[in-house]
Amino acid sequence: MDNIQKAAVLLLGIGEDNAASVLKFMEPKQVQKVGMAMTTMANVSQSDIESVVELFLTQAEKQTSLGANSEDYLRKMEENFVIIDRRKREKSVEELVVAAAGGSSGIPIDDPELLTTVSNMVEFGCR
Repeated sequence: MDNIQKAAVLLLGIGEDNAASVLKFMEPKQVQKVGMAMTTMANVSQSDIESVVELFLTQAEKQTSLGANSEDYLRKMEENFVIIDRRKREKSVEELVVAAAGGSSGIPIDDPELLTTVSNMVEFGCR
């Protein structure tokens, strides 16, 4: 999968409004290339999606650790409902699952792989 296709997978995964917010910062030729990839994407496996999201999150974590104000950046991202740190996002999702299960007299399933998959698909667990 090339970088254009990876961008298309990410944009398709974040919904139309969020994708539009990202696309407005791109050059017209980039929008055209990514848009074409988005319209022609077919048979993308769950494994491919997870790989793209994991790559994005890994690169984002590296970027924020280089900056002098990385703590400020992470705080601002969280204020805007984006948790960059995968482990922190997993904890947040897990807390949401436990709370939802308790509220309906249910028992959450202990499935670390599912927790990782869901955490990689969302930007923010819960507040």
